[in-house]
Amino acid sequence: MTTGRIRVRAVNREAGRYEQAVSDDIRTGDWRLFCPTLDNSGTAYAELVRIGSAEPSAALSELSALLTKPATLTPAGMRFEAAALVLRDLLSLGWQTMTADGFLYVRPGAPGVLSKSAARQQLEFGRDNQLAEPATRKFILSMERPHRTSGCRPVTDLIADGRVLAEELRSAALLDGPSQEAALANICQPYLQLVTSDARDPYTNLRLMDVWRYFRHTWATRYRSSPGRNLFYLIRDAARPNHPVMGITALGNTVMQLTPRDATIGWTVDGLRQAIADKRVTDEELLKAFRRRVEEDYADIFTADLPIPQVLPEVVDESLLERLEVIERQSASERADRLRDSDQGESVAERVLDVDQVDLERLARSPLFRAKRTRLVRDLLRVHRSLNQVSSVDALLASPSGEWAINQLLRQLKKRFSATSMMEITVCGAVPPYNHVLGGKLACLMMLSPQVRRDYNGRYQGAYSIIASQMAGRPVTKSPCLVFLGTSSLYPGRSSQYNRVKLPPGTCEGQNMAAMYQEIGASEGYGSPNLSRETEAALEALASHARDFRNVNFVFGEGQSPKLRLLREGFAALGLHRSNVLNHGTRRIIYGIDLVENSTRYLLGIDETPHFLVPELDGAEGQIAAFWRRRWLAARLAHGPALNAVSASSPLKERVSRLIPDQDDARQPDLLKQMQQEDRSMPSVEEDEKLAHIRRLYRDESAYSDETKITRLREMNIATKVEEVMRRIVRAGGSIVITGNAGDGKTHTIRLLERDLKAANARIVIDASAESQEDIIAKWAEAREAGAPFCIAINEGPLIELIRSWGAKAPWLEEVQQQLLGLVTYVPVDEEIGEKYLPSPGSTVVFDLSLRRTLAPDLVGRIIDKLTDDVWYDNCATCPQVASCPVHVNRMMLKNPRVKQRTVDLLERVGQRGLRATFREALAYVSYLIFGGRTCAELMTEGPSEYTRYSWLAFEGQGTIFDQIEAGLDPVRQTDPRIDEDLWRGRYEPSSFVGHDLSPVVPRDLDPVRQQDERQALDWFTALKRRWYFEHLDGKLQHATQADRAFAELQDPSLSIQLRIGRLIALINKWWNRADKDQQEHLRLWTRLAYSPRAQGRAMVSGRNVSNLHLQLFKPRLSPALQAAFGNQAVDHLLLAPQNNVRFANLVIDQRLLLHLMSVGTSEATDDLERRLGRFNDALAQHAEVGSHVRTIEMLDPESELHVRVRVDLAQRRYDNAQ
Repeated sequence: MTTGRIRVRAVNREAGRYEQAVSDDIRTGDWRLFCPTLDNSGTAYAELVRIGSAEPSAALSELSALLTKPATLTPAGMRFEAAALVLRDLLSLGWQTMTADGFLYVRPGAPGVLSKSAARQQLEFGRDNQLAEPATRKFILSMERPHRTSGCRPVTDLIADGRVLAEELRSAALLDGPSQEAALANICQPYLQLVTSDARDPYTNLRLMDVWRYFRHTWATRYRSSPGRNLFYLIRDAARPNHPVMGITALGNTVMQLTPRDATIGWTVDGLRQAIADKRVTDEELLKAFRRRVEEDYADIFTADLPIPQVLPEVVDESLLERLEVIERQSASERADRLRDSDQGESVAERVLDVDQVDLERLARSPLFRAKRTRLVRDLLRVHRSLNQVSSVDALLASPSGEWAINQLLRQLKKRFSATSMMEITVCGAVPPYNHVLGGKLACLMMLSPQVRRDYNGRYQGAYSIIASQMAGRPVTKSPCLVFLGTSSLYPGRSSQYNRVKLPPGTCEGQNMAAMYQEIGASEGYGSPNLSRETEAALEALASHARDFRNVNFVFGEGQSPKLRLLREGFAALGLHRSNVLNHGTRRIIYGIDLVENSTRYLLGIDETPHFLVPELDGAEGQIAAFWRRRWLAARLAHGPALNAVSASSPLKERVSRLIPDQDDARQPDLLKQMQQEDRSMPSVEEDEKLAHIRRLYRDESAYSDETKITRLREMNIATKVEEVMRRIVRAGGSIVITGNAGDGKTHTIRLLERDLKAANARIVIDASAESQEDIIAKWAEAREAGAPFCIAINEGPLIELIRSWGAKAPWLEEVQQQLLGLVTYVPVDEEIGEKYLPSPGSTVVFDLSLRRTLAPDLVGRIIDKLTDDVWYDNCATCPQVASCPVHVNRMMLKNPRVKQRTVDLLERVGQRGLRATFREALAYVSYLIFGGRTCAELMTEGPSEYTRYSWLAFEGQGTIFDQIEAGLDPVRQTDPRIDEDLWRGRYEPSSFVGHDLSPVVPRDLDPVRQQDERQALDWFTALKRRWYFEHLDGKLQHATQADRAFAELQDPSLSIQLRIGRLIALINKWWNRADKDQQEHLRLWTRLAYSPRAQGRAMVSGRNVSNLHLQLFKPRLSPALQAAFGNQAVDHLLLAPQNNVRFANLVIDQRLLLHLMSVGTSEATDDLERRLGRFNDALAQHAEVGSHVRTIEMLDPESELHVRVRVDLAQRRYDNAQ
């Protein structure tokens, strides 16, 4: 037996070491959790985990077989196929997988710098996938074999014959000095050719853009067109027949978020500080440039519909900023509403291509641009205010508001110059055979040519800025001036074609400084994922279905690349954290190329004139080509392998079609087409009128009784004793006044009684707000004269006004007023309340429905029963999606006795905290538990998940009930170390959850998840802890605060009344004077010492006490009629008062006051509670004990805590001692 125990311990130790090793590997090995949101059962994810645990080749085979099956066009099916596609692509890219604790993890490779071969594999997967597409294949083949009637020559005519080139280069290698240089000039004569949309090559008649695109497919990356500003170049060789293509380059929009580059320029706070330290700029120059930037940007905003002056004001008022914030929120909300209301196939925003053809002011007033304009104006005004308060950049950076202003200014500068003065080298390289003789270096150098600047200016000079024009409400142009280029290496590591690329001083005529590619940092390894077309289509489809309106309209001004936004949203809809896949692990080197000497000063807006490194003189391009031949081509002549590679190249061998992968007979089905047809082929989900009625209760849309048909009202009626008691009164010939607040159910109640009232010949006022006071009194008087009942629904305020205005003329209103005053009385806290009610014939009875606690257990239970009743869900049985429908799951769970009781308990706690929720709010809460505020179609799109489960929804809605629950009643906020540890570690029996059969609970250790994605781990734990409360046998709620616990103890009859009162007195004594914190026998009375009402001193004196034996705790008691109608309700307050003076000397005790007493002034609304305590203290003066002529006087200064105690002999008129 002992040996067995030792063996078990040894096994456990080994298991522990293994688990720790796995945990350490997950944390340190760059593993990313791959846990998409699939289905509630966990079976789909378990299948992916099983496949992912196999060897890569076997896993790929299984995934391919899985994906060749017909697509299941349901939300859950779409998510599973998208997840399988992503996993397939990651494995194809060479990513590694690992399984642990039932989870699947992925990573691009072992920690460290990704190898060049691994990076190439990732890139070529996307390239090969694109080449296999029919459209791409057709394009490539048409370029290589143009139709005979097209008038075009094959593109291979533009590929140099490497055999001839190598022979000539070998001949040049035999020469030296000027002779070799002259020979190379005859062999290779590079020049730049700008590619325009319609231009054709004179040798093949092919479109230049098609030629460029053809050679682009030789790159190791997928070709994607990009919107915005673009320049495309061919580098041609004039020394050879047909001027073959040596290389291709392209310039595109600069990358907006690139911290190393921004720091180099001075567009970050640290970079700005460095620019000042390097004396590239001065404080005075910067502040002047900043102020000019704010003025120019403010002037370029359409402001006619905004409450701001035409020019920047001297003083910026805070109220103006607040008004602008309100306008921004309203505009954003209006845009969201329009998007929701628009047809799925339409866009509510216009895509502007030509500003001359549109009404720019109308577009500026659109919700999208009004929100953008308002936000920008508000930011500029705040910056303007900060600039006016300082005289240096250091002073600005010394405060958080000043640093915010600097960052905002730098953002505006980046926005201004990145659009006009910067471009990104997106493609740059050589094509065979020139790639073997460092033609890539030539492509880099050619981007420094003044021709690139000329082409850029010529293309965009006078071009309108589309976004700026819509912001200004008029055409806006921004003068182009290219001063900076950026780029990054294709592969990780130090080897890059951009290394050591520079034009030394004197290379070009008039060039005084070197122009070079400078390494300025490395990327973080994020970027557009290199996924297959099918996977992208699946993710885009998920993104489209995941939102209830089109958030991406491909409209200028909406933000980042729409394509990338759709993919990011697709990952989010799949439940994958974006870093899981978008972080491809390839940290690329970032380069910056200054084209001017004063780039920092120009890009910070200080200098208005650029000083170009390579002057704008004729012959510069030829001089750059000559430098390349001397520096790089000549150096390659002695490299035998390079010349051998050139000679092995020929136009036939270098055709792009050779790269097209062989077609697989078991091809992946065209999911893009299937996803695009999903809306038509997916089984329809219709929400009938009954379902819609229950759902809309959350938004109050179904809860207005005066707008609801009486048949539906009777169906919705939740039987209570209120209607029963009222019927008894009416049948006895009595009248009823139903009052309260909006939403209490007055109209609902009176309409349900309408049949009984008419049978009794009663006079009825259903809505007092719709009739004048004269008409109401006239109907009331008529009913009294006829001896008929009278029934009115009227809010409390109008009822009091009616009594005040007509009390003299309608004496029966006196009885109503007395009833209003006596609806609530107070009895000792331990007294049982059990009085029977018998209506008096002909009496008038007031029912104040605001006194009804709608969160009472019986009523809440009835509300749950009503809203989950099968009668509302008849059509669900025939719905094709019912098995996975969150509404079905939530309704079934709320019908479960344990879940129902826990829901009742939760809302009872809310009621005990003093919230007087309306009937409408209670209905809305239960409606939200079922629907989550979503339509059936929206729920089907989203699919079942923790976020659509009732146990999650119970804590996530909006409204007063949800606010109270959030303030401490959410189980996840109530810690229990043992239970929380077991839930976190997955140490529980799933069958202990009553909903396990309907929606399985999957035990899982969340520690590995937290190491990967802390937010997801916390969300899973939150969902589990909430579900544990509702469904587990041990689920329970603790008191939200100490004040809640103390309030419950004050009502506990198992404790003596004097003990309870003594504890309360001790809290009050401590509030006045901390030294009295243990004094329970007497309540000390205090008087403030002040010689005038304006005195600020807080010194106090006390010489009298009230014994706890003279005080009592009282609880509210409703009038007999209300007690019969409402039943037993939770007590939300008590009174502490003398036994014989409850009305005039009482202190209302509730959780808010107790919290204040316990926190000694740190709780909210202190002034209000201080007044409450002060009035009680003053009112008790007449109840103070009168003792002997010797008294002890306490004097206290609360601020200094100076405390003086004096014994006074009133008979002798002297004090005996002082402390």
